[in-house]
Amino acid sequence: MRSLLIINPNTTAAMTGQMAAAAARSLPEGVALEALTAERGAPVIASRASYAVAAEAVLEVYARARGPHDAVVIGCFGDPGLEALRGIAREPVLGLAEASIREADALGEPFAILTMGRAWVEILNERVTLASVETPFVGVFAAEGTGLDVSRAEAAAVADLNRLAGAAVAAGARTLILGGAALTGLAARLDTSARLIDCVDATVLSALAAM
Repeated sequence: MRSLLIINPNTTAAMTGQMAAAAARSLPEGVALEALTAERGAPVIASRASYAVAAEAVLEVYARARGPHDAVVIGCFGDPGLEALRGIAREPVLGLAEASIREADALGEPFAILTMGRAWVEILNERVTLASVETPFVGVFAAEGTGLDVSRAEAAAVADLNRLAGAAVAAGARTLILGGAALTGLAARLDTSARLIDCVDATVLSALAAM
């Protein structure tokens, strides 16, 4: 039986469960799923400092996984520890940001990223640069708050995302990435003419292809 490992680099187990449930809906029969949560670090990654700790936590979680697996997903949009884990892992390693950015690039239309937390803007711009995209990148559009605020006040988060989507489309974006594990499943609630990419769905599909 094939298996997929999802590593949540923050310490919020509820977010791990949310990602696991979303991933399970995309997994075909015969693919097992293990989802693990970091034991140290921040409840939600929202700064350069917590991002650095999360990169170390990814390696620690991988070391205690039951394995072996056929693919590993780093369940944080921003991919902390991606390159480091690829250096030691036996399996293909995928990140939510990289996989989503590559999907948007393959579509060939100008794209943007919608996310929670202004601290992510610079980090995500760097991830797009690392991906060496050929498609025009319109930018990162970020609301105040963090991924935890989505579960606490989902209606307000959806309103923020709709506002951001409108701004991104007005700036020329035709594809929008929902950038954050906490945003998975919200695409159906957005009112936009743009194509939407759910980062968890996109990454799970990429992981299946990489197995």
